[in-house]
Amino acid sequence: MTLGRPLAVVLLALLPTALLAWLLADPARNGPFNIPLEHFVITSNVSIVAAVVAFLVARSALQAGHYPTLLVALGFGCMAGLFAVHGLSTPGVLLRGDRAP
Repeated sequence: MTLGRPLAVVLLALLPTALLAWLLADPARNGPFNIPLEHFVITSNVSIVAAVVAFLVARSALQAGHYPTLLVALGFGCMAGLFAVHGLSTPGVLLRGDRAP
């Protein structure tokens, strides 16, 4: 086994820490992003995927008769609901002007 693969894994593991240190060292590059449409699209897609996974896991658990697995489906369903509410309440996407939260 060569040294290249473990070294690459360590470098990839340290990359987020290095990026965070770089952003914290230069606050001018760490500005806020105002991208409400992209936020809405991403959270809506995540909620749809979580709802589909919840349905598939629940159906499989019921077919197999393994009822504790329904708790996993419930978790994915809760995640789908939270992401849906979070995405739908993105300011400036569905409601504009004085109605936006």
